[in-house]
Amino acid sequence: MDHSIRGTIMTLACLILLAGCDKSQPEQPGQQPTAPQEQSAAQVEGQPATGQQGSTELADPALYSTAHLAPRVIAERNLRGLFDEASIYYERHQETWEEGLPPLQFPNSTPLTPPEIPCGSPVPPNPEWFQQPTWQALHFLPTDPIWFSYQFESSGTGRRSSFTATAYGDTDCDGIMATLRKVGSFTSSGHIQGVGTTLTENPDE
Repeated sequence: MDHSIRGTIMTLACLILLAGCDKSQPEQPGQQPTAPQEQSAAQVEGQPATGQQGSTELADPALYSTAHLAPRVIAERNLRGLFDEASIYYERHQETWEEGLPPLQFPNSTPLTPPEIPCGSPVPPNPEWFQQPTWQALHFLPTDPIWFSYQFESSGTGRRSSFTATAYGDTDCDGIMATLRKVGSFTSSGHIQGVGTTLTENPDE
């Protein structure tokens, strides 16, 4: 056989063999290339699952605390809480009151708690400070560092009774107290109304 013909046959045989070894299919005109299959977070070992915008951080439980808030905001929240609890206390006792029982009234007054007003920095909460019966009745037991001292004062009986919840603080320790108050009393229709929390001294505290 002529050497040129033999060479041509061998070349064609090699091309046929090479084409058979390639298992990939050529893309058809206009066909979109196949995207690689995505792997789930569980399939990628050592890589944490991500949330929105690729964040790998979970919600910090500490953010549910009030410790990250400004001292004045915490004090205002506490005073609103005392107002709500005092109202509930009166209404609960009103439901069970009968003729011959002592007149209805708000819980008794408390001493200043903590007894020394924090100055320039918060103090750790001490459960022993809030063992006084009125604090117990009002379910008042701060768990975050304390910037303000609190006092609950009540007077009168029946619909003539009233109370004042007060917070005293000196967050910059300049000797001038910031004083916030929440007052509760009865309306002519017999409902307990509250006078908004008011900063009565040192508004820049």
